[in-house]
Amino acid sequence: MEISKVSQVDYAKGMVKLVLESKENSVTNWIPYSSIEYEMPNIGDVVLFEPDSEKYGNQYNFGLCLGRYFNSNNAPKMSGKDIFYKAMLGDITLIYNSTEKKLTIQSEKEIALNAVEKIEIQSKNVVFKAEKIDIKAKDINIEGNINIKGNINIDGQVSK
Repeated sequence: MEISKVSQVDYAKGMVKLVLESKENSVTNWIPYSSIEYEMPNIGDVVLFEPDSEKYGNQYNFGLCLGRYFNSNNAPKMSGKDIFYKAMLGDITLIYNSTEKKLTIQSEKEIALNAVEKIEIQSKNVVFKAEKIDIKAKDINIEGNINIKGNINIDGQVSK
C-alpha cells in the first residue's frame, strides 16, 4: 500500500490518476476509485493506493485507489463511538448520533427538498426557526387550533 496524491479525475468513469512521490513522481494509469458512494476526490487529495503487480507486469499500471484517509493533516472533525460523520465536499455534513437517535444535516448555503408528488413530515413537534418564512401555495389547509403572537397583516379577502 502506498500514499499518493490525486493528479487527475475522470468523473464519468469513477477513476483517478495518481502521483507516486515515492517513485520519482511517476503518474499511474487510470485507477478505479474505490467507494460505495459517488464522491470523487479533489486534485491534490492524499489517498491510499494499492498497486496490483499481477496486472500488465508493472505494479503501477494497475491497482485500486482506496480513497482519502485520516492522518495528521486530515483528522476527523467529529468522533466518538456512537457518531457517524460524513463531510461531503466540505460544505455539507451529515451527523448521526446513535445514542441520541438524532440526525443533523448542515449546509453552508442551501438545502433543497424536491418531490414530484409529496413531501411528508411526521413528528410529535415541528419547530421552524428563521428570520423569514415564505409559503407559496394555491391552497393552504390547517386543521387544529392556531395561536398567533405578534402582528397580523392580511392583504386580501377574509371569509368564513
